Amino acid sequence: MQFIITCLPGLAPLLADELTELGMSVTDRGNAHVAVEGRQQDGLRACLWSRLAERVLLPLAELEVARKRPRKSSPRRWTGAPWCQPAAPCI
Repeated sequence: MQFIITCLPGLAPLLADELTELGMSVTDRGNAHVAVEGRQQDGLRACLWSRLAERVLLPLAELEVARKRPRKSSPRRWTGAPWCQPAAPCI
């Protein structure tokens, strides 16, 4: 099973070391997550014993998504609600 274990940004190297000490094999490491391979017991062990992990996620599926229309060069700009204008405070 593959698990994605999240943490605060910048703590992924420390989390990877901690999960390795718990007996899990790290497959990928990002800025705020670590992907590990293990059994269901390993995911539960990470929930119980990890001091740095925030969430232990189990991916259910991977999907390929094709865009129907091309991405616009600039995002739409939100002008705000009529009752919340830049000149008046928004309450």
